[in-house]
Amino acid sequence: MKKLLIVALMALGLAACSDSGKLNAEALQAKKAQPIMTIRGRYTLTPQSEQAGATPGTLEAMVWVPKPPGSAIKGLVKEVQKVAIVDGQFELSFPVTEILTGGVVVSADGGKLTVAKQSIVLEPGSISVDMNAETMVGGPLYEQVYGVWKNDPEYKRLVAERLALYGKYNDTLPESELQAISNEIGQLGSTMGAMAEKHLMSVIDNAPNPVARFLALTVYENGLDASQRLQYMQALKAEMPNSLALEHEIVRLKDRVAAAEIKDSIKVGSIIKDFEAQDLQGNNFKVSEVMNNNKYVLVEFWASWCAPCRAEIPHMKQAYKHFNSKGFEIVSFSLDHEQESWEEASEEDGIPWVDVSDLEAYDSPVVKLYGVNGIPANYLVEAATGKIVGINLRKEKLDNKLAELFD
Repeated sequence: MKKLLIVALMALGLAACSDSGKLNAEALQAKKAQPIMTIRGRYTLTPQSEQAGATPGTLEAMVWVPKPPGSAIKGLVKEVQKVAIVDGQFELSFPVTEILTGGVVVSADGGKLTVAKQSIVLEPGSISVDMNAETMVGGPLYEQVYGVWKNDPEYKRLVAERLALYGKYNDTLPESELQAISNEIGQLGSTMGAMAEKHLMSVIDNAPNPVARFLALTVYENGLDASQRLQYMQALKAEMPNSLALEHEIVRLKDRVAAAEIKDSIKVGSIIKDFEAQDLQGNNFKVSEVMNNNKYVLVEFWASWCAPCRAEIPHMKQAYKHFNSKGFEIVSFSLDHEQESWEEASEEDGIPWVDVSDLEAYDSPVVKLYGVNGIPANYLVEAATGKIVGINLRKEKLDNKLAELFD
């Protein structure tokens, strides 16, 4: 009887092993059946990147896609894959479950410093990218959405001209020369942007492939406002009924439309919205309490990764030094999602005012309270009444307004 029982158990065990092996084989086969995208790229550290603080031997390439709405992922994007760059070369290879727009980012020092970036379309197949020259040979959908204008000889000329200007940029140059270079780079960027927008709108209106139209809409953020893009996206549902990416984009755009409505409702004369957050030492600060001890308070939204925000801080420090003793205070709210990045930027820039965050970036209840959909953004408040007396005051505009109020 014992022998029969043992044989029966062995048979069951063999069957279980056999079933498990079959399931593993099926899972492996399913994984193999998934379409794969391979990105082969190159990047070598430039003098400008080294000057910015990039350390040789720490370079990494990462491919990203937009973060799904409601995701618990920290930050603005979802990482697909990351690899080290060795001898100036890297290769990323991963399954593609749905065609999306995304990007390749080259960073240094554990992701603290971004030194190069390139937009891509995640689609099956192999592509090559030169992160230094900002050139790429992509798949068919990439070529349809990006390639037509990025491969245009005039566009390539503008890219080369801009790269040459970046090469001239050096902190040792006089301020006037740096400003002139910056202005030229900005003008070139505007011209390149106009070329891109013209082509993307043509794809949106005329491309027979609904996926191409969808991809172009996700890229064309500056030419159409959120409500216009939402209308286009909703019209695509009939042609792309099973697209999770389309559903995600519709949710994102609905949130943006709602945020824009909130933002538009906050005007000069409106009462400032109170909030509470912690500084780097864990101390709680409430805007209303800061207002109790001052005459005017500037509520500023910024982040360590926002170059225009960081560029504004030296000027804000001058204004703070001049007017703080007269009753002027600043409450800056960081849209960072990593404590380390926020802390490093705050220390590097020597921020002397109230500096708080909840490390939830654009998912923050505070950010949603104000409808912030881009930074830098600020609100100057009269403390006695709580009324907003200025919005998005930068450089001389901030100086002039404070001089008007205090002097």
